[in-house]
Amino acid sequence: MGIRAAELRQRLFRAVEPERADALLALFVREGKLRFAAERYALADFTVRYTRRQTALRAELLALYRAADLRPERTDRVLARFDAKDRAEAERVLESLLTGGELIALAPRLCLHREVYVCACALVRAYFADHETLTLAAFRDLLGTSRDSALLVLECLDRNDRTRREGDLRRPGRRLYE
Repeated sequence: MGIRAAELRQRLFRAVEPERADALLALFVREGKLRFAAERYALADFTVRYTRRQTALRAELLALYRAADLRPERTDRVLARFDAKDRAEAERVLESLLTGGELIALAPRLCLHREVYVCACALVRAYFADHETLTLAAFRDLLGTSRDSALLVLECLDRNDRTRREGDLRRPGRRLYE
């Protein structure tokens, strides 16, 4: 699961400036003591152990996000599909999927299945083999999705340094070929 970055800073570094606290946390990540994903920190050797019910919820959530493909639904709508008795547990499982990297956060309440994100990265790599820059319109056409969905994915690629925004254009980022 993990703890949100702001909450960890508050608990551990209350009297330290946020920039210094972030630098320390980044150092712990580089040294392999912490893991950082989806705006959450966890101990490097932490693993989630699911109950049978959580395992079923995990499979259902992953199937829903895989089926959504490049048309992500807000997480509150996804969670509303579950029975009231399962909703809180499904939300905890969803958080663990984000922390574990099986779901990718596009925006605070929008996620994408990791496989969909990996496919989008592969399409971008192939595109840059023949082009120097990428526009939102070209990316939308490449993905065959709406402008809004394409923009969310493209901004996520920017945040993850897979692409680098320069005005209305994108160029390959440092991490595109990882």
